[in-house]
Order: sequence, then C-alpha cells, then structure tokens
Amino acid sequence: GVLKDRVFVEAPSYDFATQYIEENISETETTVTHDWRVVDKTNNDLALDIRKKRNDLLRLTDTWGYSDRTMTTEMIAYRQALRDIPTQSTFPTSVTWPVQPID
Repeated sequence: GVLKDRVFVEAPSYDFATQYIEENISETETTVTHDWRVVDKTNNDLALDIRKKRNDLLRLTDTWGYSDRTMTTEMIAYRQALRDIPTQSTFPTSVTWPVQPID
C-alpha cells in the first residue's frame, strides 16, 4: 500500500452539557484527515446524563439514612427533590437542582 500523510485537526470547543464531538476520518489518494464534528445531544442523551448525576448525588447522601443517624427534614426534602427531578416540566432540557443541606 501507499503510505499516506496523516492530518490531525484539533478538536473544536463545544458545550459538554448539550453536545458531544465525533471523530470524522476522510481520505484522499495521499492524505488521511482526522477531524471532528459537533453533535447536539438528544433529549434521551440529556435525560441519561441528568439521571446519572442525580443518582450520584443521591448515593452521596445514602449515609444520612444509616441506623445511627437521624435525617433532618431538610435532608429528607433534598433527597425527595432529587428523586423528583424527572418530573420537572422542563426536564430534560432544563433542570433546577436542589441545594444540598449542610450535613
């Protein structure tokens, strides 16, 4: 085979919350070019990202429910607000995150 020049284009800037980048490889007789295209996330992608973040935040508060602790009203409300995020009317395009109470 013919040895081709390789060109690597720097990745573009993009909004990590609402977009991702995909590598695009194009080829001519003499060159292989690696560049990028910015893709908007679908509502399903956004929902998955939000649910993952929500689940991580819930996991961080699991210790509040240990038998040797008593959850405050604020702690209970915060955990419920996290669980209710998917019911927000603007989910998944916009989410209002609850403020974590002081532990």
